[in-house]
Amino acid sequence: MVGCTRNKLALIERMVESDINIADSLVNAMEEPKAKHNRAIYAIYKTQIDYKQYRHIPNDSIIRIATDYYGDLNKNYYAAMAWYSLGCISAEAGLDSTAADAYLTAIRLFPDTLERYYALAEQNLSYIYLNHGLYSEAIPLIRACRNNAIRLNDSAAIAFCDYNIATYYLYSNDYRTAGILFHNLIDNKWLSYDTKDMPLLQLSKINLINKNYSDAIKYTDMFISKNCNSISNCTAYSIKADALYNLDKIDSAYLYYTLSLNDNHDPYTRCDTYRRLSEIHSLKANVDSATYYAKKANAWMDTIVSSSNSEIILRALMNNPQYSNITINKHNHFIIIILITLIILVIGISLKYNKKTHEELRSLADYAPDFEAFKNSELFYKMVNIIHQKKELTAKERKEIEYSLQESLSEVRNYIISTSPKLTSMEIDFCIFSIIGFKQKDFHLFYNISYSGSRKFKARIKERIDINLYNEIFCNTPFKY
Repeated sequence: MVGCTRNKLALIERMVESDINIADSLVNAMEEPKAKHNRAIYAIYKTQIDYKQYRHIPNDSIIRIATDYYGDLNKNYYAAMAWYSLGCISAEAGLDSTAADAYLTAIRLFPDTLERYYALAEQNLSYIYLNHGLYSEAIPLIRACRNNAIRLNDSAAIAFCDYNIATYYLYSNDYRTAGILFHNLIDNKWLSYDTKDMPLLQLSKINLINKNYSDAIKYTDMFISKNCNSISNCTAYSIKADALYNLDKIDSAYLYYTLSLNDNHDPYTRCDTYRRLSEIHSLKANVDSATYYAKKANAWMDTIVSSSNSEIILRALMNNPQYSNITINKHNHFIIIILITLIILVIGISLKYNKKTHEELRSLADYAPDFEAFKNSELFYKMVNIIHQKKELTAKERKEIEYSLQESLSEVRNYIISTSPKLTSMEIDFCIFSIIGFKQKDFHLFYNISYSGSRKFKARIKERIDINLYNEIFCNTPFKY
């Protein structure tokens, strides 16, 4: 029986590379193996097939079977594939620090550096580095991956490397080179489904930066018409709004800023959009609306500070021995620290003039009106129904609820941040989740972590939080639904 299972897994492994649909049918027709070794391999290819089929993967519980079995000490192809797969699904869920650490572990464990998945791990890791401003760490990985892709004659990997190289030049402020490279990638058939139209969007950014506002609008319109909502249009709307704003077309700019908020959960973009909306209302002498959007911008500044994890990714980089010979770009490191410090100062100044300062609010009981208002909100009843139905959410639905919750109780978040600044954004969400009265065992329904992972949150929080606040939240919380 064990031999039969191994033969099935070997066939699935071959089909993953040659025909993903056949591999999908085989793995779904197969029972999960009982033997630990076979179960680990099954977990790897089940995860890889779901990932390549663009399926929603609710948490990391399946692939953790493989990473727990193989560990992270001995070079082994399947061990490396387990950690690579964890990196893939973590990156899809927006858990960049977990993904970076997983990719670094995979790179260290691959016994053959000429293996295709070794190059893909480098490629995916470089993309995370680019998005977090670690440019000097990203570009050697991209070039190494491209060389491997050329050797393997992998046109899709070459195209994605070229896209990442163009992105590197964009983030390095070399807009001329970036513009040429992105222009060459327009309609490239080898770019993936979710990347193929992105060169148009990047060209619109470059033209906006270069103050070619009409061209920026032209490229955003091309992107929107080609995209057909296969990915969110929110960034395109935001760029178009900025271009219209600079062309003094205020009413049109207002429309596109509003549209951009509908499906955009990036804290930096939302903060800037709220600031722009505040400016537009100031120009129209709508004082109340201007004040409202200014407060929204301040609230999202706090979210930026609490959710920023570039330092965690740097730590993951330094904790992996295979990259000990890379010198961390201290210039980037200091820039990150300076930017975060400036944001904290701005928040401090803005809160000083807020009528409801955190100095005046010394306990959660002072926020009872905020919780009562939330308990009467549509979002609260939506969350209650999800819990009662044990409904599985898509990544998009989870993000919408996460950011709606953060926005609805932004004052409470500010209070928790001010008393316990060491908490991560997800740990703050866990605290608020508990304060509202939801059961802690249901937290995993709203976040891309396993049930066992959510159970460990409370212990981690206790090590980082103000003890009085901990007791208020977890020992005598008066808000129960």
